[in-house]
Amino acid sequence: YTGWIQVIGGIVLIVFGFTLLLARPALEVPAGERSRLSRHMGVIPQTFLLTISNPGAILGMLAIFGTLGSLIGGINSSLEALIIVLSVMGGSLLWWLGLSELIATVRHRLTERHLRLINAAAAIILLMFGMTLTLDVFANAGKSTRFMPPPPRGWKLARDAALSLAVHNDFTRAMANPRQMQPYT
Repeated sequence: YTGWIQVIGGIVLIVFGFTLLLARPALEVPAGERSRLSRHMGVIPQTFLLTISNPGAILGMLAIFGTLGSLIGGINSSLEALIIVLSVMGGSLLWWLGLSELIATVRHRLTERHLRLINAAAAIILLMFGMTLTLDVFANAGKSTRFMPPPPRGWKLARDAALSLAVHNDFTRAMANPRQMQPYT
C-alpha cells in the first residue's frame, strides 16, 4: 500500500498547493492596529494539541531521549527523568514564545502583497513536494517491469543473481523486489 499512500499524499499536497496559490489572503487586523489576546484564546488549545500530536515531533523526541539515554548511561532516577522532561518543555516554551514575539513584532508591517508572496512561496514548496512524491511512485513502477522480464543480457544476469542470493540469504531478499530499493549513489 506504500505506493497508493504516497500517490494520495502527493495529490493532497498538490491540491493544498494550488488552493494556497489561488487563495486571496486577507488581513484580519488592519495595519497599525494591535491584536488582542482574547480574540485568539481558542487557537491556543488547538495549537497545543497540534504540536503534541505531531508525528515528527514525537519521533524526534523518542530519538533524542534514546540518544541522550545512551550518551549519559541511561536515566537512573525519577529526578533525572523529570529534569529532562522539564528541560524539553522549557525549550519548547521558549521557542514558541520567541516565535510568537517575532510574529507580533512583524505582523503589523505585513501587507496583502507580502502575504501573497508568502503564500506563493509556500504553495510552490507544497507543489514541488507533492509532484516529487507522486512522480517518484511512477518512476519506481517501471523497475519491476524491467527486473522480472529483462530484455538485455545485463538485466537477466542481475535478476538471476539477485533471485539466487535471495533464496539462501535473508539480507539479499530486498533485491528481489526492485520497487522497494533505492540505488546507492
